[in-house]
Amino acid sequence: MTVNYPGPGEVRIFYNVTCEPGGQREHVMRLSFIPTDVLEPEQSFAEIQLVRKDSTPSALSVIVDLLVTRIVPFFNASDAIVNYAECWAYEPDTFDAIYISAYQIGEVGTNLDPTYPASQVVTTFRTQEGGIMRVTLMDTAQTPGVPILYGQLEQPFDDFADHFFLATKAYWVARDTSFPVACLRLLPGQSEHLFKSRFR
Repeated sequence: MTVNYPGPGEVRIFYNVTCEPGGQREHVMRLSFIPTDVLEPEQSFAEIQLVRKDSTPSALSVIVDLLVTRIVPFFNASDAIVNYAECWAYEPDTFDAIYISAYQIGEVGTNLDPTYPASQVVTTFRTQEGGIMRVTLMDTAQTPGVPILYGQLEQPFDDFADHFFLATKAYWVARDTSFPVACLRLLPGQSEHLFKSRFR
């Protein structure tokens, strides 16, 4: 079986959600990218350039800011904050990561609906190499429900999905190191692991 590794570059987005039961929980969203050059410790997010699907480089700071604007509508304005991001570089074909730098964010949620404890929103994409890429948000203000196909997505789901695979907005890669080319579905559900942590 083929082993897919993270990287070669990885952004880790750290966000906190405070709700009852369970109080505050920190979550980490991990996304891989392809840098235009070798990542070196202490490089700032503004200095790091990543490769887009259309081969146009973009600064990591700009792309992270764009991503955060797509994330905050999923979270309650009083309960959640996207704190900061870290950049890591992976040794080829390993799970060994080297810390590069951090990036302060400090953006709160914008959703006025209450947080649904232990909820998760999973969005799946088909990649150029035929693989599956999954992007997950935890402790959102979204009530669990049935899977939603891409053509049926409404805001803010539509903007969130478009950020990952549209030709001019494809910045992140799956673990097969290829770009997502189509959104399959979005599943607003519940995390069993997080449910046990919050309710038991």
